Amino acid sequence: MKMRMFWRILLGMAGSLLLSAVSEARIITGTVEYYVDNTSRVEIEKVALESAKREALEQAGLYIESESLVKNNALEKDAVKAITIGTTKLVNNSIKKQYSQENGKEKLTLTAKFDVDEKEVSENLKRVTEQKDLLALFEQEMNSYTDQLLKYEYLKAVSDFNVDQDENLLTDEEKNYLFDYMQLGTIDGLQTCNSYAYTAYIYGKYKRAEQIYKIIIDNSNSLKWEDGTEKNFYGYMYEMLAEVRLKMNDYVGAEAYVDKALSYDAERPKAMIQKGEIMAARGASVAEQLKHTEKIEKINYVTGNSSRALILMKECRYKEAFDCLNKAILYIEKHPNEDNIRNLSVLYDNLGELYEKISDYKNAEKSYKKGIELDPNNMNILNSLGCLYEKTENYTKAYDAFDKIIKYNPVNGRTDWNSNMKALAYFNRGNISMYMRKYENALQDYDMAKKLDPNLENVYVMKEKVEKMLRNGK
Repeated sequence: MKMRMFWRILLGMAGSLLLSAVSEARIITGTVEYYVDNTSRVEIEKVALESAKREALEQAGLYIESESLVKNNALEKDAVKAITIGTTKLVNNSIKKQYSQENGKEKLTLTAKFDVDEKEVSENLKRVTEQKDLLALFEQEMNSYTDQLLKYEYLKAVSDFNVDQDENLLTDEEKNYLFDYMQLGTIDGLQTCNSYAYTAYIYGKYKRAEQIYKIIIDNSNSLKWEDGTEKNFYGYMYEMLAEVRLKMNDYVGAEAYVDKALSYDAERPKAMIQKGEIMAARGASVAEQLKHTEKIEKINYVTGNSSRALILMKECRYKEAFDCLNKAILYIEKHPNEDNIRNLSVLYDNLGELYEKISDYKNAEKSYKKGIELDPNNMNILNSLGCLYEKTENYTKAYDAFDKIIKYNPVNGRTDWNSNMKALAYFNRGNISMYMRKYENALQDYDMAKKLDPNLENVYVMKEKVEKMLRNGK
């Protein structure tokens, strides 16, 4: 809706000039295939139509052709792409949908035709450049549009790669698929491959995720970098590789990736935090860990204090932990910006945990709710709140919290969610069902938890316990 409103404004300002312009339209066609899986036909058709539009524009070469316009009008390539997409119209009655069965799954093949007026694209580029206030408005809309692209790329990744399969390496077909995207030498190609890597990561397919990230790195030579972006790209890639290895409890491998990330930028906060995790896993003393947080604090005040608070909490040094968290929260509140909102929500999650440690459940609940208010999509905090309700025997609210986590679809590119969290939510909801004497429901949830994470602690014990209750008629 926002994007549509923006283009009304843009084309309205164009006025008579657009009406008098000679039309230079071309009809382009896009075809995509998607597995429907558990997604509704209506939803997957929306995603497929958007992807078909992008596919059509790629085929037409409009992105490449617009590079000269980027230079002349001092606009970023991504802005040009969005303007092109914004002025693209679906040809009436051109959508063709065909459903078929393949490998036991329902598959959608969607073809659509689009009308692109290159003259209109060129004129709109000039107007956006000349009118600075319009450019500012466009940049706001671009952020919303980018979020939508992330959603489409994520769902496309779920469709193209079988995320339900066992942990194994990529097939040759999948490798070639990735190579083709990277050989485009475009940010779009990179973004698509990164979506596949991230999808594998959040579904707990860590070996597959690692292999995709390596393919991205090995085939990124053809990309054109702006000043400073190359170091940030490689730093991020190696941080994600380190994250994958940490999930696999391979601290030697994780440290090698962290060191690589820091070689591109010695002051990357996430890599420094990962370094601290590795130190703790290897048995570094508390004094050594706290010393490391001082290094982090010099780079990022909030991250340094929050990291220190977690270490102190584990050592039951609660007063010192409270001081560190309050310092971090106060700093963010004095320096508000969008980037800090998610950090602040995490701090309130930590604060809630700290209140739980001293059995102050009322303030713990307030802290968790504050964190969720700041970031409603943070499933970690919702899990913390659910566990608090379970501890205080408020089973209805606990059930609702875990149920929301199970139904959550991480389509916004988050890196703080993975399928193990969903497995844990099934396990926790199963426990709540057991407390509420809904034993059959509990067993179903335990089975789902095992399927998503066979290594989940206690699920086998709890399932056996509930089965025994059923046999004894309790």
